[in-house]
Amino acid sequence: RTVTHDAAASAQSERWGWPRFRRSHLHDYGPAAVRLWLAIVAAGAAALALALHGIAAIAPQEGVQALGWAAVAALAAAFPIQIPRTKHSFAAGDVVLFLVLALHGTAAAVLASALEAFTASARTSVRLSSRLASLAAAALAMTLAGLAYAALLSWLRGGPVPPAAAQGLALAAAALIHYVVCTLSLMWVVHLKRGARLTPAAWFSGTSWVGALYLLSSML
Repeated sequence: RTVTHDAAASAQSERWGWPRFRRSHLHDYGPAAVRLWLAIVAAGAAALALALHGIAAIAPQEGVQALGWAAVAALAAAFPIQIPRTKHSFAAGDVVLFLVLALHGTAAAVLASALEAFTASARTSVRLSSRLASLAAAALAMTLAGLAYAALLSWLRGGPVPPAAAQGLALAAAALIHYVVCTLSLMWVVHLKRGARLTPAAWFSGTSWVGALYLLSSML
């Protein structure tokens, strides 16, 4: 009976558990790519959980406003603006992300960033693995960006820098950190999946336009 029970449990796991998920969504990922994907998703899930805890701790009225901005960011991601004479597009939701960071802090910005990234990836990819990785990378990136923003803003305001300039510089730094963490982690997964080596030059040449748009969004 024990053997039969173990076999049934194993079959159930194969049907609904991690083996089935990997076969369905990570079938073309090598071991290294799977490990990195899991690390990104786990770190992003932890960042999102901390953000939700932080939002629950703020005043209800501010929490409703933060959720409203997150919904706006997600909606904007569903309707990107095409940049003329290029294959790139600009998501107005990127502007909202840094507005939320400035108005409501890191926790609200993490939630908005995660929803915005999931909506954008759902528009361009049918794979659940890509959508989860995008959401997790965005949550992790905004967590680190928000921490850097708060620290740099506090430091700059203690010096001779005018308040508006201090906030602009802190937001620009946050935008660059978000860009680096998000794009580097996702491109690294893609390259491992293809069995290729990601070089700094390949990463920058393929994503520099994203960094420029993030900087523009933070300034707006």
